[in-house]
Amino acid sequence: MASRLSRTGHENRFVNSLSDYGLAAEIPLSFVDVGLKETHPILSIKDTIQCLDDAGKLDILFQGNGTRKRKSTEDVPGCNMIGNSIVTRILWSVMLARVYGGKRKNKPLLKMISHLSMELSEAFHQGIQLKQHHLGRIYLVPISMKGDWPALAKIGSLTRHFGRLVTSGKSVGKGICHLCQADRPGFENWHNLTYDNMVKMHDNAPFPWTEEPSLVAAIPLNDCDKAAFFRFDIFHALHKGFMGDIAANATVCLYDQAVFGDLSFENFCEVCFAEFKTFCAKESKTLHMSGLSRTLLGFGTSSDYPTAKLC
Repeated sequence: MASRLSRTGHENRFVNSLSDYGLAAEIPLSFVDVGLKETHPILSIKDTIQCLDDAGKLDILFQGNGTRKRKSTEDVPGCNMIGNSIVTRILWSVMLARVYGGKRKNKPLLKMISHLSMELSEAFHQGIQLKQHHLGRIYLVPISMKGDWPALAKIGSLTRHFGRLVTSGKSVGKGICHLCQADRPGFENWHNLTYDNMVKMHDNAPFPWTEEPSLVAAIPLNDCDKAAFFRFDIFHALHKGFMGDIAANATVCLYDQAVFGDLSFENFCEVCFAEFKTFCAKESKTLHMSGLSRTLLGFGTSSDYPTAKLC
């Protein structure tokens, strides 16, 4: 249902559709203090699980749809690789960047995450009581926090991350990796991918934060495993980063080679966007962009190296 509504551009009807078919979970809305004038809404983990338990549908938390299944069928949709993510995830909360960014310096976001950490800690140590299911009580064991690089850097308050790369050579590097010492003083040759150099950069790497993140403090972890709790999303890194850069460079090459004729760059972008729309319509694919520009391509001037601005 979610995938069909997404394909037809009717995502806003999803909640009503679930209610019409009796599939909407009646999870009570909770509110937490995040340091703003108004409290912030969340769907607590405990309430979500107990709601499913009361409805006799708790098993859906543990039943996969077959990760080895290559093609979906009417009865079994298969592994959700390219469909709407809402069908395989549980929503806890949402916070807009403009709410926590700017002068607030991520404080509301971190306070919200601290509430999530307390919930995970309670679910780990005390468990969640069930009324209907034969298990009686279940315990949740967080294994990692996966996300795109900017999100991990904010939520983990990481002092070493991808955005710290020193390119001028005039300042001391703070480190570009939360798992090792790449680009820190003495480790400027991080691009040397030999085994010995990789081991050297990982040996005795200090924690990538000045204060332990609430998510890491929520559950017992060995010191050597704490930094690795934050796992970057490989698909996001490839799609939004590596492949985005390739697409941006390929697009600029089309302009350099005058494939669409002698056009201004703005007109070239319009022609390319029209081609993208035509291709996606023909192949029944969704085009997740409203236009093409220098900014989106990361190509501000003709001397710039195109780097896609997709995040």
